[in-house]
Amino acid sequence: MSAVKLGHYMTDIFPVNFGVKQGCKMSPSLFSSYANGLAEDIRALNIGVDIDDLNVSILLYADEIALMVLDEKSLQNMLNCIHSWCMKWRMTLNETKTKIIHFRNKKAPRSDFNFKCGDMPISFDNAYRYLGLHINEFMEHKYTIREITKSASRALSVVYTNFLSCGGMSFDVYTKLYKTLIEPVLLHGARLCGHNNWREVQTI
Repeated sequence: MSAVKLGHYMTDIFPVNFGVKQGCKMSPSLFSSYANGLAEDIRALNIGVDIDDLNVSILLYADEIALMVLDEKSLQNMLNCIHSWCMKWRMTLNETKTKIIHFRNKKAPRSDFNFKCGDMPISFDNAYRYLGLHINEFMEHKYTIREITKSASRALSVVYTNFLSCGGMSFDVYTKLYKTLIEPVLLHGARLCGHNNWREVQTI
């Protein structure tokens, strides 16, 4: 038996026989409502990154969560907050997907702080994928572009394989497939990569 609590409002008790459906359009919204309390707890710490007049401490989309801070102590405080929330709601973090990336210039050393969420140590990674966008620890555009073009190349290979297996296709059909399957991959995050004429993108 369960109930849904959002802010100060709580629904009546009702039975739950299944979890959210994989791939269902409602699943991200349902999990966001469930994790809304975590976002409130993180924001209540009053730490994060100031972007113009906005303080950003947590990015949340469905079960994709990213924390943003400027120093090790603040991040550890956030991890302690997450651990308390997980204990309260009987949630378990995915250790293989829970990583830390230290954004910095190439001359600066990586932090040697030993981060933990409860008893679980959290390791550093040199690159991260958030909502399909690849970012490395130096925030290099060329790395992001390279990963985008790899994904687009795989999509193009699928189209080309189908092109051969069906004995060819009209230009209109090929164009439709390109704009549907390949172009969205190439344009994902394009505004973050500046106005450079990237040869890798032009090739595809």
